[in-house]
Formats: sequence, C-alpha cells, structure tokens
Amino acid sequence: MTLYCKNIVHLSVDYYSGSLELFDEEKVASHLRDCDSCRKNFEYIQCGMTAMDALKPVQTDPYLWDDIEISLQEDVRSRAMKRQYKIRQYKAQIRKLAAVFAVLLIIIGLYVSIQEMVFNPNDDIKPAGVYVTDRGERKEIQLAGLAYIQLNYDSHLQIDHKNDADKLIMNLSGEAFFRIDTDEIPVRIVTSSGIVNVHGTSFGTRARGNGVVVAVEKGAVSLMNGVKNKEASQLVIPEGSVGIISPDRTTPFIADSDVTNHLEWRYNKFVFDQSPISEVIAELERAYNVIIRLDIPEPEVVFLTASFHRDPLDIILEEIALATSSKIYKEDSNYIIRSVMNESD
Repeated sequence: MTLYCKNIVHLSVDYYSGSLELFDEEKVASHLRDCDSCRKNFEYIQCGMTAMDALKPVQTDPYLWDDIEISLQEDVRSRAMKRQYKIRQYKAQIRKLAAVFAVLLIIIGLYVSIQEMVFNPNDDIKPAGVYVTDRGERKEIQLAGLAYIQLNYDSHLQIDHKNDADKLIMNLSGEAFFRIDTDEIPVRIVTSSGIVNVHGTSFGTRARGNGVVVAVEKGAVSLMNGVKNKEASQLVIPEGSVGIISPDRTTPFIADSDVTNHLEWRYNKFVFDQSPISEVIAELERAYNVIIRLDIPEPEVVFLTASFHRDPLDIILEEIALATSSKIYKEDSNYIIRSVMNESD
C-alpha cells in the first residue's frame, strides 16, 4: 500500500485507535516520522481524540424525572393556591362594594319615599307650615312638586291643606311671589282683603293694609273679594296684567300698571309708580329695618314715582329728599325727612 499525505488524515484516526493492520500501522508510523506536516496534523487529531475520550457518559439518577415532575406539580399547585387566594380577595372586595352600593340605594330610596310622603299632595301627609320673615329678611320656600315661593320683607305665610276640598290653602300677610308647579290640585291664596285662586301659574301678591295687588307673570288667576256679608265678586286676571282690590273698592279690577314694576323687588330693586310717600317710607323701613320719620307738610298728598336699586339707604333717602325739597337728618340709627319749609319755621 502506497501512502500519501492526503490519505494520512483518514488513516491517522484508525492509527490512534489501534484498528489498523500491523503492516499499515508501521507504514503510518514511518510516514509520520518523516513528514512534519502530517505529524502536526496527527498531533491535532491526537489532542482531539484524547479530549473526546475524557468525556465519559454520566450515569443519570433513575428517579430524576420523577423528582422533576413532583417539583413541577408542587410549583403549579403553589401558583394555583396563590391565584385562588387573590381571586377570593377580589370577590370579597366586590361583595363589600356591592353591599355599600346596596345600602346607598336603600338610603336614596328611603329619602325619595320620605320626600314623596311629605310633599306629594296625593299622599295622606300634606305640606303645612308657618313661614315668617322679619324686617330686612327674605326667604325662599320650596314645596317639592307643588310650588316655589319667595317671601318678601316683614311677611307671614301659613300653609295648610284642606283635605275635604283637596285644596292647598295659603294665608298671606305681606308680600310674596308664587310659582305653582302643579295642575292637579287647586291652590288658594287667602288675604285679609281678597282671595286668589290659581292652577299652575306664577304671580306676585301684595297684601298689606286693607288692599291686595296681584301681578300675573304667567298663566291666569282668579281674584275674588273677601268681604264678609257682601256678595262675592270675582275677576279673572290674565297673563301680564295687574289685579287690585283697593280699600275703597270691594270689587276687583284690572289696573293700568306694568307687571314688572310689581315684581322687581325679587331682584333687589324698588319701583314706585305714583305711590304715596308714606307707602314709600314704609317699604324702605321694612327693607332696611330702620325707623324713618316724615316731617313734611301734608304728606298724604305727596306722591312719588321713582326706582332705586338696593343701594345704601343714605343714597336713596338723599334722592327722596331732593325730590320732596327736604333734608335728611339722622338720630342714632333712625332717620328724619324734614321739609325745608318746616326747617325755616
């Protein structure tokens, strides 16, 4: 057998392992002694084969996979228990929130039920009460589902429900604005000089002294005199009109007057249209809770047409003094309107 360098690589592996025949083994050994290149390649092969021989197969534990399986099962079981614990926590929180929400719904339901029991005119419990304002004080009254009321200075309102006639009765002394929100039951405003019957409308009523003034903003009202032992007289006051029962006339009539002038007090404004000076002063006393004394000749024939915002009282009185040729004097917290003529005397 002739040996060449290109074949020595293949024979070198068998040579290293001792699987060559004796004749071939001697030839390879002789070639390796004479050929430096092949000898170096054989040394590389020898190193590689030596390293491979050092890699002995490891004898595995026969129970290794059982241990791995048990470990995995325990890990899965632990994760599942943690997940179930978190789910139970979430469910407990949801149950708590649901319980709180249910309690809130119950409270809201009870509140609504109580409101309906108190304010629903169709229930057995009817709205009633007494509302009073002092001088310089106003008040808003809300009867849910029935009416909204603004009570002006120095006024008295008593609300009753007449069960036998199924009417809402309001006794008024002073001044108030009414917005009736229901058409289901009739509402009656009773004053010392007249009675106002309404169904779902808004209007102002002034009942001071022996007269009554009704200014209808929306809808229509019925104004009836309240004089005893005399024949009742009734008049329908349409929207945008002013109905009056004056002290010297027992029958109601429609006045030539602007409705808005009678309702401006709601917006902190005083409007007087040919009003006696005594009425003007009385209104300012109620609004500012003071005493104003008139010291002018024949005040009963002095009439005033003017409008004022609710400015400081001193400013308003100065304008009144200018219109009546008077001067203003102050004693403690009270005022005197004194005519210049009286002052010269």
